Amino acid sequence: MTDIKCFAVESSNIAAIGYDRTTRVLRVRLRDGRAYDYGQVPADAAFDLLYAESHGSYLNRVIAPHYSFRRVNARGESGWEKPEPIRSTH
Repeated sequence: MTDIKCFAVESSNIAAIGYDRTTRVLRVRLRDGRAYDYGQVPADAAFDLLYAESHGSYLNRVIAPHYSFRRVNARGESGWEKPEPIRSTH
């Protein structure tokens, strides 16, 4: 897994968010331990997610429908796929 520095956020579903400007990869770590990389995400969209009032809602509304993703974990990465929405209680 590519090393992307992630920042903890207050969210019922999302534990941390990170972004790599060079590769334009947005990493979202969920509270259940899963992590997803979203590809070709513009920096402004990544930072808007980081500072959103509701991280889960922003992810579902702006990121998930428009950017390919891959699930990542300690053992490696899978191919790019279309994401399932992450539900937010906010």
